[in-house]
Amino acid sequence: MKDNLAKISGILRLVLVAVGLLFAVLFYADWVSVSEDNLLPEAGVSNFMKYNYVLLIGAAFLAVFFALYGFVLKFMHAPKKAMYSLIPILLLVAVVVIAYASASDAKIDIPSYEGTDNFDGSGTLKWTDTGLYATYIAMAGAVLAIVFAEVRSFFK
Repeated sequence: MKDNLAKISGILRLVLVAVGLLFAVLFYADWVSVSEDNLLPEAGVSNFMKYNYVLLIGAAFLAVFFALYGFVLKFMHAPKKAMYSLIPILLLVAVVVIAYASASDAKIDIPSYEGTDNFDGSGTLKWTDTGLYATYIAMAGAVLAIVFAEVRSFFK
């Protein structure tokens, strides 16, 4: 079973990398153009972004799925040790909650802009801020983890 799973995941990984490289070559070779006013992407760039969205959503889904799957497997064999599998999930939820609480949905005041596309009251600004703050918190946590690991290894 593990050999088949490894083989399938290896093939899937290579296919996804090949498609990503194809989009990158098409984009950077300028075979995918932008419209005349250089503001609206044509089908190629749009498809490139849709592919990125699919990869992002798929990666997020698989990360949560396998974390929960690992928890269930550990819970069946060793319930006490399984609780340690919940720590990353709880940390992720805490980071998102803290980021959401810190985020603002106030309308952006752009001095020379008179349009209506400022996402006033749509929740887009709140979730954009949440994503930014969650990224900042995660990056700070990664830096602190690296520093902690280095300092700990220095004293061992």
